[in-house]
Amino acid sequence: MRVSRNQLNIASMKVNVKKLMSTIKSLLEGFNYDASDTSYKYQGEGDKVDMVQFLVVGSKNVDAYTKFVISVEATVENAKRLIEKDKTFVKGRGKIIFKSELILDYDEKWSKDPVLHFFKGIYEKYVYKDTRKDYETKISSEMFEVRDEVKKLAEVRK
Repeated sequence: MRVSRNQLNIASMKVNVKKLMSTIKSLLEGFNYDASDTSYKYQGEGDKVDMVQFLVVGSKNVDAYTKFVISVEATVENAKRLIEKDKTFVKGRGKIIFKSELILDYDEKWSKDPVLHFFKGIYEKYVYKDTRKDYETKISSEMFEVRDEVKKLAEVRK
């Protein structure tokens, strides 16, 4: 169940991609997520960069029924590769998408059995409702904290 989504569109973004990826992973790990970079794509030649795109996903089990997932997907297009002080940067038009979601019954223990599936509906509607709202607030807050730190690193200005 998607909880929140936020997108940064950056007309001119200068970023060290490796540092950005490791920072996102570290931020998620700071919230006790198991984080990994699940995809990376680079298209370009020499100093011309057509596209750099990556996805970092973090997840954590918050109880026996609920899992938090935060994903960060970044794309830089029509960019130039810059080298400053022995560090490589990419400067171009950027987009960073942040998503958070709750996965309920992540082990599918309740979904497999028809009787338990019936009780799952009752449980989620009446018993788990307040807990779910608290979790939605918490994961949104964590996602926006990650977004704020990434925004600083990507040299994004409003």
